[in-house]
Amino acid sequence: MNLHEVLIRIPGDPKASRPLIDGISDGAYLRLGNVHAVARGAWSEMPAYQQHHLRTLAIGRELRGGVLAGRSAARVHGLWVIAAKEERVHVVLPSGGRRPRGAWGPHTLYLKRRIFPEDIVELHGIRVTAAPRTCVDIACWEGFAAGLAAMDCFLSNGGHPSALQKAIARAARHKGVAHARRAFAAARNDTESPYESYFRALLLDTEIAGLVSWREQVSLYGYRVDFLMPGGLVVEIDGDSKYGERPESVIVAERKREKELTNRGHRVLRFSPRQLLTKPQQCLALLEQALSEVNAKQK
Repeated sequence: MNLHEVLIRIPGDPKASRPLIDGISDGAYLRLGNVHAVARGAWSEMPAYQQHHLRTLAIGRELRGGVLAGRSAARVHGLWVIAAKEERVHVVLPSGGRRPRGAWGPHTLYLKRRIFPEDIVELHGIRVTAAPRTCVDIACWEGFAAGLAAMDCFLSNGGHPSALQKAIARAARHKGVAHARRAFAAARNDTESPYESYFRALLLDTEIAGLVSWREQVSLYGYRVDFLMPGGLVVEIDGDSKYGERPESVIVAERKREKELTNRGHRVLRFSPRQLLTKPQQCLALLEQALSEVNAKQK
């Protein structure tokens, strides 16, 4: 779905805008900004991440002095973000000014931050923080795991490490910059989903018996596995997008791969994004138990 085509601008002329205004009143349309709306039917069919993205585009197009930042800028850039229960559009006021009156209600979070000119770009007619600065801000504001996912995405799509290093240097005095430095040190350029990044962050933040090191994106018998643990234990992270277009064929292919790996002596653990987000300690406990069982068999 092309979100730019779904977003409707409310005409400034009262006569031309009347049908849309009436449609908003009777529930046929949903207002997303001061001058943007979307058909209620199209909105209700969107997954949550697309709804967040569309609202971000609507408010971003209406900004005058502000700049989209953090996860809002990430959505415009196409950088990975970790799902959150509630998401507001992050707007930075570089001038240090105050929030405009009557602007977008509870859906917007205003932040006062210093932004250098080289940290601002324009995409689709929207002013946003540049991708490296966006990664750094996410790490500073949301922590190590979220920052790691954003940086993994940046690097895996051809971004240069030096750009991240420069953005971190410019943010040297920002609260939370230690998370950005740590995320940069752990970032990779071959990660395939944000929840692989999230799982790596969990591993780095937790001491697990029997786990000293692991490998990622490893080729085994013609397959590429997400994580290869000691003792040949394979951990796969399901990405939500993997089930987007052809769910049945994808599931069949994954079962075939899992059977092949099992027949060759590998145990396979599989975690979904929902499991990692809602029950991270349970996932790590399952991993620790599996490692213990695999190691016991090899003794």
